[in-house]
Amino acid sequence: NSFFIQYETRSRKLEQTIQEVGERGGIMMINHPGRYWEPAEDGSIPDDIIENYAAIFRDNAHVVGMEVINQGQRYKDDVRLWDKVLAVLMPERPVWGFSNDDMHAKKKLGRDWEVFLIPSLNEANVRKAMETGSFYFSTVGTHPEEERSVAETPLITSITHDADAGTISISATSGGNILPEEQYKWISAGEVVHTGPILDYRNNPGIANYIRAELTGKGGTTYTNPYGIK
Repeated sequence: NSFFIQYETRSRKLEQTIQEVGERGGIMMINHPGRYWEPAEDGSIPDDIIENYAAIFRDNAHVVGMEVINQGQRYKDDVRLWDKVLAVLMPERPVWGFSNDDMHAKKKLGRDWEVFLIPSLNEANVRKAMETGSFYFSTVGTHPEEERSVAETPLITSITHDADAGTISISATSGGNILPEEQYKWISAGEVVHTGPILDYRNNPGIANYIRAELTGKGGTTYTNPYGIK
């Protein structure tokens, strides 16, 4: 998916499309990668799949990220794929996560979205946020249909990094109420390494080369982009 250029391709080859978008000054994300690969017999993600995607990001700076959520988690293994790619590339090469409706009808609108952390709404600020990961993303697709609620999906109110203390703190609300502490999960290398709004990343042996957070509300789930750990 290309952004910030007027462009359509006649090619069905990803490599050619990536090259053409880069030559025109656009940026890209990879749509629903789960459509294009299958887990191994034991359910794991094949090493060649992980390396193929890692190579795309490693070799193309204008490919800023991938859809982690598509149509309310249509491809549930894409969260696992994202973690595997991050484990290979972070912290030197971040890969930002996106969540999108893939809307083909009105009824599909509003279940998956990004929240851009920008001073004012204009094209330049949105592009910078997409390039630098200054956004988080949410979905109601993680919940049963009868429980889905945009209003009850966590809304992040602050993210604070204390470099001296070695902590990252997140505050969020769900339905206007403060999100309970047990609803904050911190993930590294695909595993939950801490629960709670404050992460002490220097004294947590489970953390590898990145950390990200998942916040679960009564109606949906919010994901932060990854923070690199050196």
